[in-house]
Amino acid sequence: MGTYYTQLGISSAMIGAAIAASIIHDINVNDLNAQGFPGIDVARGDTGFDISLNYRGHSVSFGLSEAEAKAAVKQVKSTGTHHKPIFDRVQEALASLESLARA
Repeated sequence: MGTYYTQLGISSAMIGAAIAASIIHDINVNDLNAQGFPGIDVARGDTGFDISLNYRGHSVSFGLSEAEAKAAVKQVKSTGTHHKPIFDRVQEALASLESLARA
């Protein structure tokens, strides 16, 4: 279950889905060296959202502004594809998480 942010018209579950779309795109393009899919946690931060990717006891975090989160959700809902402006951050976090899990 997610938290719905009425003033933004999006939920934490929708933001998580947008992050998942970027992860799936990365898997399709670059392959994923891990067995399984990372957990995605979305929390409200001071100026936007704090995103945590979790895998086998390891965690990597990054932030999204409210505008970025809204745009990413809109992209996924309208086209089913990842939102290019946040992709690099998601990809970097995923690479860091993979590295931690291999150590």
